[in-house]
Amino acid sequence: MKALLTAFCLMFGLNSLAFAGEASCLNEATKLAPKLFAFHYGESPYDKPYFEAPVQVAPLKAPSGNKWYEVDEVNAVIGKMGYFRLRFIFSVSGSGESTTCGLMGQEILDLSRE
Repeated sequence: MKALLTAFCLMFGLNSLAFAGEASCLNEATKLAPKLFAFHYGESPYDKPYFEAPVQVAPLKAPSGNKWYEVDEVNAVIGKMGYFRLRFIFSVSGSGESTTCGLMGQEILDLSRE
């Protein structure tokens, strides 16, 4: 039943609903977003970025084995610079309160430029 519900949510673009019950590294993504943005664009005293709440999207299959990586997205808005999407890829181990999130990759995409 859970697999059917997940497939339904994915089919209609409801990624955040499909993976809501699984282990989550959203808190880690919230902490890393300002650091990644400052690394790429520096810190401006005039335009402070506004980061939206992170969203868990469809997981990525690991290159080998049966492991899946969690993918979290954070959208950012900066005054004159525009809109950005930051993605964090985590390897999740453990469950419950003992869940650990290992950062496997990260990317930043400027959505305001074509």
